[in-house]
Amino acid sequence: MSTEPKDKELLNLLYTDELTQIFNRRYLKEVIPGYLIQAGKEKFTVAFYMLDMDNFKAINDTYGHRVGDRALKHFSKIISENIKDKGIAIRYAGDEFIIILSRLTKKKARDTGMEILKEITASPLRVKDKKLKIKYSAGVSLFPKDGKTLKTLFRKADEALYTAKDRGKGRVVVYPDKGKLLTPSKLDSILSYPHIVGRDDTIEFLEKHLSGKENPMVFPVLFGDDGTGKSRLMEHARETAQQNFAFTLFARGYPFWQTDMYSGILSALGMLFEHEPKLSEDIFSKLEDKYKLILKPHISLWDAKEVKEKEEVVPSDRMALFEALTQVFIILREIGNGAILLDNADQIDQPSLQFLDSQFEQTEESKLFFVSSINSPDLITGEDKLLFLLHSMPEVAASSNIQKFQLEPLRLKHVHELVAKQFDGKTLSAESEVALLHNSDGNPLFARTGNLKTAMMADQFGQ
Repeated sequence: MSTEPKDKELLNLLYTDELTQIFNRRYLKEVIPGYLIQAGKEKFTVAFYMLDMDNFKAINDTYGHRVGDRALKHFSKIISENIKDKGIAIRYAGDEFIIILSRLTKKKARDTGMEILKEITASPLRVKDKKLKIKYSAGVSLFPKDGKTLKTLFRKADEALYTAKDRGKGRVVVYPDKGKLLTPSKLDSILSYPHIVGRDDTIEFLEKHLSGKENPMVFPVLFGDDGTGKSRLMEHARETAQQNFAFTLFARGYPFWQTDMYSGILSALGMLFEHEPKLSEDIFSKLEDKYKLILKPHISLWDAKEVKEKEEVVPSDRMALFEALTQVFIILREIGNGAILLDNADQIDQPSLQFLDSQFEQTEESKLFFVSSINSPDLITGEDKLLFLLHSMPEVAASSNIQKFQLEPLRLKHVHELVAKQFDGKTLSAESEVALLHNSDGNPLFARTGNLKTAMMADQFGQ
């Protein structure tokens, strides 16, 4: 049955976003599921991108909604031109967009996302005598590896998008093949249950180390596989450090970032400045203009700031960035002691590690307390990854006192202790404790209070 011209006009009206003239949310929900079915039959991959314009609210608040609408149309035009007939551009809602591209690997999907981001950044929106730089953060999931339904791909791309924004914006994060991303909902479920089973000694050490009263030359390393509570321990370390130090930098390693120069440290600074805008303003105001110009393209919160010195193409080579970052740290360290937390440190890019190594020297006026983690299923693998890490951090290797913590799977005694803490000394039968341990698969984050209550009801509170 052929489609009449009037039917095509109707479909265009139904599936086109009025402002941007690209596909709309209805198209996503009604057409894309069929496209995924086709991809499954023909066995090709589909990259699902979720894009969120960075600082769009600031554009609206500063220049008004008319300029905001122009920014949305400008943004849509550039992404449409970049994907052309290779993919599908969709406006999902507000300043949120979706791109669908087929036959890509995860690495290629990330590289393509970064290429489009560079095009967007290089094409500022002109507003009178100003040029407004527009950037985006993106999360990517891949059909069929990350999911075979629109709902699953959407959820995982959304998690990756949150991670991109949390790491300082202006990023493209691909959902990992292994491990997990700590999104707000996941953190809520973890943080609502403060006791990390079987990790009391490690928690006690971290709290003591990050009190600011201990030896900063100690370099703790947490070894653990997915599900052992390693990420939650690092989050606990961050909370502790934020209470005790003038500043806390939290850098998280990510496989696809290892080729991006200084991505780890720049992301950590971006995240710090997002959470502490007053500190960001203070440091930016104290930097020389030449360093501001070097760092502006790399730190989202600084990108729109004006600099007195004439803006022109500034080299962002390795030495220029190293020098500019050094100046930032000179100012940071003047305000007091700080903490540097390296989650999945073995996956942080080498230039970032080398830079942080240059800051390991301690003085009476300014001390830096480090904590790192390495994703490893066993101590042997962890030791190998640690050697690789220390190769990038020779000062740490030569001067620090490295303390290692291997996060082993749960044991029965940990389940017994947990039940006693949660239910005022009451206990489960030995059979129920074994069942609970089995159901948690040895992972401390899966021994939830809800599971315990269910076990208690079934066990009728053995005394």
